[in-house]
Amino acid sequence: MVGSYPHQRSLFAISMVLSALFWIGLAFLFKMAVENGLLVIGVDRFAIGAAVLIILAYLVAHLRKARQVAYLRGEAVEIGAKQHPDLFSRLKSTCRRLGIQDRPAAYLFQNPEITDCFSLRFQGASFLALNGEVIGALTDRQGAIDFVMGQELGLIDDRQAPWITFLLPASVLPLIGAAYARAKIYSYDRYGIAACKTKVDAAFALAVGASGSRRWKSFNIPQFASQSNDSSGFWMSLDELISPTPWLSKRMAHLRAIATGSESFVPRRHPLAYPIASLVPNIGTRAWLGALRVLVLALWVAVIMHIGIAARDWVVRYEIIDRVAARFQSTPGAMITPSAVSPTPKTEKPGDAYASVDADLKQLGGLALARQGARGDIPCEIGNPEAIKLRYRWTRYAFSCDEPIVYTMIEHGEFEPGRLSHIRKYDWKKKRILAGQSEP
Repeated sequence: MVGSYPHQRSLFAISMVLSALFWIGLAFLFKMAVENGLLVIGVDRFAIGAAVLIILAYLVAHLRKARQVAYLRGEAVEIGAKQHPDLFSRLKSTCRRLGIQDRPAAYLFQNPEITDCFSLRFQGASFLALNGEVIGALTDRQGAIDFVMGQELGLIDDRQAPWITFLLPASVLPLIGAAYARAKIYSYDRYGIAACKTKVDAAFALAVGASGSRRWKSFNIPQFASQSNDSSGFWMSLDELISPTPWLSKRMAHLRAIATGSESFVPRRHPLAYPIASLVPNIGTRAWLGALRVLVLALWVAVIMHIGIAARDWVVRYEIIDRVAARFQSTPGAMITPSAVSPTPKTEKPGDAYASVDADLKQLGGLALARQGARGDIPCEIGNPEAIKLRYRWTRYAFSCDEPIVYTMIEHGEFEPGRLSHIRKYDWKKKRILAGQSEP
């Protein structure tokens, strides 16, 4: 069993949490849209449309893999005991070193439009495609072919691959999406070097990508690895932070550290690169994948806006700011304690809610009546309202200075869904509740 890159597990966990929050937020966004009638096409039609889009996306991905498998079977050369037996023997040895029991079907292809090797899983089977250009360039260094095979076998053996769809929301986010993609590449490199008999072969395999199919033979591995020391500059740091692939010189330094059993020196990135990179989403370069990522990014914006609005409404509804402020306020002669502030009743029944409001109005009206008896005029206030144990926060009530009235504003749909805003009044001289006018 090959160990993964140290940061991959933590990045995977962070991506899982962020993606879970996205999917939960998206579900609540859909629920809100249904409750507020924003889905004018109807829930049933929306569900059908969403199901069609999901099926189409699955079919496109399935068709893409099916075409790749069809190309390999129709154009590439299948590697076996009677066809390129040397490569077949290397594949068996590589699988054995990596502890992989299910050996994939391997093919050798030649296509100028595809410059790298690749691997995939399709209908429960694994396929390994080796690029003839890469394999041919390593003819004089056969051991380096093991690294190429090991990398692709690492991708096939990736235990986190089944979560790729679930993790799509996190993959588009700045910093975290690109960082997780880079960590996976480092992990595949570890598979590659574990597949090599001689560890230096891994470096020569990467040398082909750095120097080309001919000049790699005169490649200076330590010199190239030392180039990673220059990556601490602003522009190199920024470019790597927004890229899903690490610098090749850093990958070389990472392999050298594994081969020598030492810690690789990774220069710190420029600190100013992080705030700028945090503004650049991980969209990618492929057109169809980029379009999908842009759609997910737009949904992220909608989810975050919905969460922000819901949080604001929650703060307003439960008067969190007033509660916190009340802890730090004092009045002459008495200190207001948290117990002196009554919480908002947690009831959704209109009758109970109105009864609580009426009880507060009558309580405040009784205090106003007593104050009038002491002062002889209609009071506009009753002293320190924070010290009164009310069912609702005192800030929602007010006194009229012209009439013996204490009143409150009932917001639109606060107690009865769909009902317009109106005023609830209490005449504390006549001791009766007055019906207020509705407002649009």
